[in-house]
Amino acid sequence: AIDVSQALRKSIFRPLIRIAEKYIYRNATWVSANNQALKNYCLTHGSRADSTSVDYPGLDLERFQPGTRSVSLIQKYGLTETSKVVLFMGTLYRFAGLGRFLKLFATDLKNNPSWKFLILGGGEAESSIRESVKQLGLENQVIMPGFISYDELTEHLRLADVAINPFEPSLVTNCALPWKVVQYLACGLPVVSTRLDGLQGLVPEGHGVLYQDLDQGFAAAVSNLLLDDTARRQQMDRARRSIETSCDWDTCLEQFVSRISHCLELS
Repeated sequence: AIDVSQALRKSIFRPLIRIAEKYIYRNATWVSANNQALKNYCLTHGSRADSTSVDYPGLDLERFQPGTRSVSLIQKYGLTETSKVVLFMGTLYRFAGLGRFLKLFATDLKNNPSWKFLILGGGEAESSIRESVKQLGLENQVIMPGFISYDELTEHLRLADVAINPFEPSLVTNCALPWKVVQYLACGLPVVSTRLDGLQGLVPEGHGVLYQDLDQGFAAAVSNLLLDDTARRQQMDRARRSIETSCDWDTCLEQFVSRISHCLELS
């Protein structure tokens, strides 16, 4: 279980998907959720307490690690060595919260011409986000190259000083584990995120992530990290350590193989 499937998208089939979810949770030998909030959802929709677990996914910590900025990407996106970069990466869902963040952060961007906002990805909200950028007069500071290949992703993450996850809290986002945040943290990026149950269960406050409601306080937290080099470096160190302890690929893989072996013994 990685998402609340019935609530991901608006659809006339949502009631049928909800029925399918419950059928699967009731009849599976084991239900493995990727975070505690999703486990709780599965339990309230039919899975059994004695055969439901939380198994965090693993991440390749050799690929995703801190590093220097790519000179070629700096040139490609019109940055300088002193540019401060805020980053969002992932599918631009309607609940991604980027339109709201842009309005909150617009004044900070305009007051700091060397600051840039890099949005990697595309999706259903892309056109409305581009329209907001135009209306706010931020065309010179918001960079939207679209989706980036997996092989290029780490170099793009290393361009940033601060990453954000402004998802609007809801059933879907509270029960999700936004994998982008894990990748941000592994690259040593301090993150400002809305308060999401699944994410908070993995990364406590201050361990690389600062949790804020999506209001002016969110924009202020981003600006403060950009302006305070010492605070940003402290969060960078904590970010990497928080993921090393929970999402190391080899450790997670070994645990998941053990889980599958246990299920085979039950069948």
